[in-house]
Amino acid sequence: MNLDAMVNAPSEAVAQAAMQLVDRLQDHPPATQSVAAAVLFLQVCKTHGLDPTHAYTVAANMTADTIHGERPEFRALRLYAEHELK
Repeated sequence: MNLDAMVNAPSEAVAQAAMQLVDRLQDHPPATQSVAAAVLFLQVCKTHGLDPTHAYTVAANMTADTIHGERPEFRALRLYAEHELK
């Protein structure tokens, strides 16, 4: 996969896909949620031939908003996850 394609992925679509994953994870205990999310992350990186550190950096940069501290679509994701992943 091209790193530019990841960097330029629409943030709203990324946040929506992440919310769908949270929706599925919420049915499991917290320990299972954490490990399952990590395993999925590693498997997606492996499947697409990505270095996990590059994917993590892209995700961290995408969620950051240097002016307001947090992009609105990812604020919504954070709040959703905080209330659903218990």
